Amino acid sequence: MKKGFLSLLTILTILTTFTYFPCFANDNDLSFANEGALSFDQATTSCTATIDENLVLHIPYISYVYGFITITFTADFQYIYYSNSPSAIPFRLTNASVISNPSLTCIQPTISSDLTIHIPDVVLPDGITHIFVDLIFDKDMSTSNNQLLWVVSNYGLL
Repeated sequence: MKKGFLSLLTILTILTTFTYFPCFANDNDLSFANEGALSFDQATTSCTATIDENLVLHIPYISYVYGFITITFTADFQYIYYSNSPSAIPFRLTNASVISNPSLTCIQPTISSDLTIHIPDVVLPDGITHIFVDLIFDKDMSTSNNQLLWVVSNYGLL
């Protein structure tokens, strides 16, 4: 199998992990529409990601493209403090839903085959400041915490 196809399977596995592992299924950790299962949503009207005053990063569209296959989903991530690496900026995946009929009219965030997420536009809580953010999946941190964690690898003002 090609690497890109394996990454596609990895993404689908991550999105459906919540269904199979009870450690992710408690109401305090996840907010899935279908009792811990991956849900399917209709498209939202904006591609702009936001981060709120509680440090919840909401990404309305994330696209993964492999050949002629595109998977579009929405996701929420919660910032968590990680005492073993206090300088890291980790975000825990708390919600993910496949968007069954995306209607994209803007440049949306993407996820690559190595599970790096590039978000070209994030609006901060002040509603004025825009930044870009890159997140890398941290397998070691995720394994040691029994959570799915991405760490900020790059960011800057737009």
